[in-house]
Amino acid sequence: MGSMPLKEETQHTLPPLIRRAGFWRRMAASILDFVPPVIIQWMFLYLGFPKSKMFLSLFFLCLAYETVFEVCSVQATPAKVLFGLHLTNSYGKSLTALQVLIRNTIKYLFILPGLFFSWGYMVPFLLLDNLFVFGRTMQPLHDKAAKAIVTDNVIIFRLKPSDTYAWPPLNTAGIQCVSGYYAGKFFPLLESKIVMGRSVQNCNIVFPDRTRGVSAIHCELMWDKSSQSIVLRDLGSTYGTVLDHGTRIKDGQMAVLRAEHGFTIGEDNRFIVKM
Repeated sequence: MGSMPLKEETQHTLPPLIRRAGFWRRMAASILDFVPPVIIQWMFLYLGFPKSKMFLSLFFLCLAYETVFEVCSVQATPAKVLFGLHLTNSYGKSLTALQVLIRNTIKYLFILPGLFFSWGYMVPFLLLDNLFVFGRTMQPLHDKAAKAIVTDNVIIFRLKPSDTYAWPPLNTAGIQCVSGYYAGKFFPLLESKIVMGRSVQNCNIVFPDRTRGVSAIHCELMWDKSSQSIVLRDLGSTYGTVLDHGTRIKDGQMAVLRAEHGFTIGEDNRFIVKM
């Protein structure tokens, strides 16, 4: 007996997989992070460091201060730790040293000129840097350039190939990919849901950008404890999600999948339910 398509259509809102920190908490942390380099700079001036090189010295002090703390295991400066923030990438992993260096270089190139020339000189650069901060991704330019996210430490379970198993663990419900990009990989459902598609921000099984037939946010799977089955829902994908007996579900339609039931997304990405 094949899987059973359901006609129910509901509104679906995806929770953020990595919760981005709010603007004002980030701003407060940035102001506090500026204090230690400034104190060190004053000490240099007191010891006779030439004022003509004050701009360069403060730039490199700020750059070194933030970079050293953000490449360590904490992934945050003391001020970010105080406000419960840290740096990560879209997979919830640490940034590379190069990414952190790029991020902080761009950040302080925008900020420091205003301190030495005039606030009016800095304003257009700050506006440019924060042009995207109130957009969907809540990222200023220096974060976008380094592919960085400032999060408030809430990172929801995300699946990647390195976190999957080559075979299903005992008594674990999930899906096994039998052909396509993730062929041979098993994705455990655990207590979370699985969201499949090309969007790194919204999916926890992520396909490459050019995967044919797979939408940015394609479909989701959830464990139904009452029926001991997996519920598959199409999330408005362009080409739909095809069940093994040929039925194509799309636009919010659902199907109940049990052990050994299968479905395909895109041209050849076929998955089978394992329990």
